[in-house]
Amino acid sequence: MADYREICNFYLLINHYLECIVSLLPQTMVLFLLRIDPRYEITPIDHTKKQPEKRKLMKYPHRNLSLLAALVAGFAIALPSANATGLFAGGVPLINGHNPNVQITVNANSTVTVAFDASEGPYDGIEDSYVKVVNNSGSRLNSLTLTGANIFGFDGDGQAAYTGTSYDSSGYAGPNTSFNIVNANSGTVVFAGGLNGGATAWFTLEENLTGSSGNLSVTGTNRAPDTGSTWLLLGGAIVCLGAFRRRFSK
Repeated sequence: MADYREICNFYLLINHYLECIVSLLPQTMVLFLLRIDPRYEITPIDHTKKQPEKRKLMKYPHRNLSLLAALVAGFAIALPSANATGLFAGGVPLINGHNPNVQITVNANSTVTVAFDASEGPYDGIEDSYVKVVNNSGSRLNSLTLTGANIFGFDGDGQAAYTGTSYDSSGYAGPNTSFNIVNANSGTVVFAGGLNGGATAWFTLEENLTGSSGNLSVTGTNRAPDTGSTWLLLGGAIVCLGAFRRRFSK
């Protein structure tokens, strides 16, 4: 038994060292490329002649910046991203270790796309779904009307049961979202203040939507002009008008 444990410990040690070597490969490659490129040759600093060395380093500042950028890029490649595994990761938190398994995208041409990531599975490990909304329409999205078998049949295991944060009485809503439920199969998701163009939101629903062949439909949207974009365009117009007026008033 003792020999068996020693073999296991040795295997785990070797495996750990191999993982460390693999994680350092990107930095090693970057340093190797820098070494063979004469443009990035690093001159040793003579501490007895600080001022001349300072002038020498400042003569080609772009080389030092390029070296720093390359090193940062190398370390960034090696560092794992904690929330970059799912198809719909990014801009939303993990719930019970899961990224969204459903994404609803409102497109610029007014169409709506519903996509599923079966690799994520239910966030509760049984049958509930985590939904991400992306508004690419260029308009403010006020609400989405959804239909699907029992998607609003809330039974108390919404996202709040796992995050500890409740945004409405159901515990299934995300930040700045709420539900107007007609019945277990139909309801409307309301975004408080509207979801501006380019923004994302999230909430949770009942049933494993990826396991039921995409049992979710968006039957309606309520949109309005994007206030953020409107003010941005108005501000740009004012700045351009001021510059034009200043130019011709001289």
